[in-house]
Amino acid sequence: MRAFWRAELGWKCVDADGLLETKAGMSIREIFELEGEAGFRLRESELLGEICGGSQQVVATGGGVILDRRNRERLIASGVCVLLEADVATIERRLNEDPASAGRRPALTVGGRAEIESLLATCASHSTWSVLRPDSMWRTARPGKWRKRS
Repeated sequence: MRAFWRAELGWKCVDADGLLETKAGMSIREIFELEGEAGFRLRESELLGEICGGSQQVVATGGGVILDRRNRERLIASGVCVLLEADVATIERRLNEDPASAGRRPALTVGGRAEIESLLATCASHSTWSVLRPDSMWRTARPGKWRKRS
Protein backbone atom coordinates (compact mmCIF):
# COMPACT_ATOMS: atom_id res chain seq x y z
CA MET A 1 0.00 0.00 0.00
CA ARG A 2 2.84 2.41 0.79
CA ALA A 3 4.25 2.11 -2.73
CA PHE A 4 0.83 2.95 -4.16
CA TRP A 5 0.46 6.08 -2.02
CA ARG A 6 4.03 7.21 -2.65
CA ALA A 7 3.54 6.83 -6.41
CA GLU A 8 0.09 8.46 -6.42
CA LEU A 9 0.91 11.42 -4.17
CA GLY A 10 4.68 11.74 -4.35
CA TRP A 11 4.75 12.08 -0.56
CA LYS A 12 7.24 10.53 1.82
CA CYS A 13 6.25 7.40 3.68
CA VAL A 14 6.78 7.15 7.42
CA ASP A 15 6.76 3.78 9.18
CA ALA A 16 5.92 4.79 12.76
CA ASP A 17 7.00 1.45 14.26
CA GLY A 18 10.28 1.48 12.33
CA LEU A 19 10.98 5.05 13.41
CA LEU A 20 10.14 4.19 17.00
CA GLU A 21 12.59 1.27 16.92
CA THR A 22 15.30 3.48 15.45
CA LYS A 23 14.81 6.18 18.09
CA ALA A 24 14.69 3.63 20.92
CA GLY A 25 17.65 1.63 19.62
CA MET A 26 15.71 -1.59 20.16
CA SER A 27 12.89 -3.61 18.63
CA ILE A 28 9.27 -3.31 19.66
CA ARG A 29 9.59 -6.78 21.16
CA GLU A 30 12.47 -5.56 23.35
CA ILE A 31 10.53 -2.47 24.41
CA PHE A 32 7.61 -4.69 25.44
CA GLU A 33 9.98 -6.96 27.37
CA LEU A 34 11.72 -4.08 29.19
CA GLU A 35 8.90 -1.57 29.63
CA GLY A 36 5.71 -3.54 29.07
CA GLU A 37 2.86 -2.51 26.83
CA ALA A 38 2.34 0.72 28.82
CA GLY A 39 5.92 1.81 28.13
CA PHE A 40 5.59 1.00 24.46
CA ARG A 41 2.25 2.84 24.16
CA LEU A 42 3.73 5.92 25.83
CA ARG A 43 6.64 5.95 23.37
CA GLU A 44 4.20 5.35 20.51
CA SER A 45 1.97 8.28 21.53
CA GLU A 46 4.90 10.67 21.95
CA LEU A 47 6.26 9.75 18.53
CA LEU A 48 2.83 10.05 16.92
CA GLY A 49 2.61 13.61 18.25
CA GLU A 50 5.86 14.41 16.43
CA ILE A 51 4.86 12.65 13.23
CA CYS A 52 1.42 14.28 13.05
CA GLY A 53 3.13 17.69 12.98
CA GLY A 54 4.51 16.88 9.53
CA SER A 55 2.91 17.36 6.14
CA GLN A 56 2.82 15.62 2.78
CA GLN A 57 3.44 12.21 4.27
CA VAL A 58 1.77 8.84 4.42
CA VAL A 59 2.11 7.40 7.91
CA ALA A 60 1.87 3.69 8.63
CA THR A 61 1.14 2.81 12.26
CA GLY A 62 0.55 -0.39 14.15
CA GLY A 63 -3.07 -1.38 14.73
CA GLY A 64 -2.99 -0.70 18.46
CA VAL A 65 -2.30 3.01 18.01
CA ILE A 66 -6.04 3.71 17.71
CA LEU A 67 -6.78 2.36 21.18
CA ASP A 68 -5.76 5.70 22.71
CA ARG A 69 -8.35 8.45 22.16
CA ARG A 70 -5.63 11.12 21.93
CA ASN A 71 -3.93 9.21 19.15
CA ARG A 72 -7.19 9.00 17.20
CA GLU A 73 -7.70 12.75 17.65
CA ARG A 74 -4.15 13.49 16.46
CA LEU A 75 -4.58 11.30 13.40
CA ILE A 76 -7.92 12.87 12.49
CA ALA A 77 -6.54 16.40 12.92
CA SER A 78 -3.47 15.65 10.80
CA GLY A 79 -5.21 14.58 7.59
CA VAL A 80 -7.11 11.80 5.87
CA CYS A 81 -7.16 8.56 7.86
CA VAL A 82 -7.20 5.21 6.14
CA LEU A 83 -7.92 2.09 8.15
CA LEU A 84 -6.55 -1.14 6.70
CA GLU A 85 -8.54 -4.21 7.66
CA ALA A 86 -7.91 -7.91 7.28
CA ASP A 87 -9.64 -11.00 8.59
CA VAL A 88 -8.24 -13.25 11.32
CA ALA A 89 -6.90 -15.88 8.92
CA THR A 90 -5.02 -13.27 6.87
CA ILE A 91 -3.44 -11.68 9.95
CA GLU A 92 -2.50 -15.07 11.38
CA ARG A 93 -0.94 -16.11 8.05
CA ARG A 94 1.00 -12.85 7.75
CA LEU A 95 2.37 -13.17 11.28
CA ASN A 96 3.44 -16.75 10.67
CA GLU A 97 4.97 -16.06 7.25
CA ASP A 98 6.84 -12.87 8.13
CA PRO A 99 10.33 -13.72 9.38
CA ALA A 100 10.75 -10.21 10.82
CA SER A 101 7.69 -10.57 13.08
CA ALA A 102 9.35 -13.02 15.45
CA GLY A 103 12.28 -10.71 16.12
CA ARG A 104 10.53 -7.35 16.02
CA ARG A 105 7.00 -7.82 17.30
CA PRO A 106 5.90 -8.84 20.77
CA ALA A 107 4.62 -12.37 20.98
CA LEU A 108 0.89 -12.82 21.32
CA THR A 109 0.33 -13.16 25.05
CA VAL A 110 -2.25 -15.94 24.91
CA GLY A 111 -1.45 -16.88 21.37
CA GLY A 112 -3.08 -17.81 18.14
CA ARG A 113 -6.40 -17.18 16.61
CA ALA A 114 -8.32 -16.40 19.81
CA GLU A 115 -6.01 -13.53 20.70
CA ILE A 116 -6.13 -12.09 17.19
CA GLU A 117 -9.94 -12.23 17.31
CA SER A 118 -9.95 -10.46 20.68
CA LEU A 119 -7.57 -7.74 19.47
CA LEU A 120 -9.62 -7.18 16.32
CA ALA A 121 -12.81 -6.85 18.36
CA THR A 122 -11.15 -4.27 20.62
CA CYS A 123 -9.85 -2.28 17.66
CA ALA A 124 -13.20 -2.50 15.85
CA SER A 125 -14.86 -0.59 18.66
CA HIS A 126 -12.52 2.32 17.86
CA SER A 127 -12.49 2.15 14.07
CA THR A 128 -15.55 4.19 13.09
CA TRP A 129 -13.51 7.39 12.88
CA SER A 130 -11.53 6.43 9.76
CA VAL A 131 -12.35 8.10 6.47
CA LEU A 132 -11.40 5.35 4.01
CA ARG A 133 -11.33 1.63 4.64
CA PRO A 134 -9.64 -0.25 1.77
CA ASP A 135 -9.66 -4.01 1.82
CA SER A 136 -6.09 -4.82 2.94
CA MET A 137 -6.40 -8.55 2.40
CA TRP A 138 -4.84 -7.83 -0.99
CA ARG A 139 -1.09 -7.13 -1.13
CA THR A 140 -1.54 -4.32 -3.65
CA ALA A 141 -3.92 -1.40 -3.70
CA ARG A 142 -7.25 -2.10 -5.31
CA PRO A 143 -9.13 1.22 -5.21
CA GLY A 144 -12.26 -0.45 -6.56
CA LYS A 145 -12.54 -2.32 -3.24
CA TRP A 146 -12.49 0.86 -1.13
CA ARG A 147 -15.51 2.01 0.77
CA LYS A 148 -16.26 5.18 2.64
CA ARG A 149 -16.87 4.89 6.34
CA SER A 150 -20.46 4.08 7.12
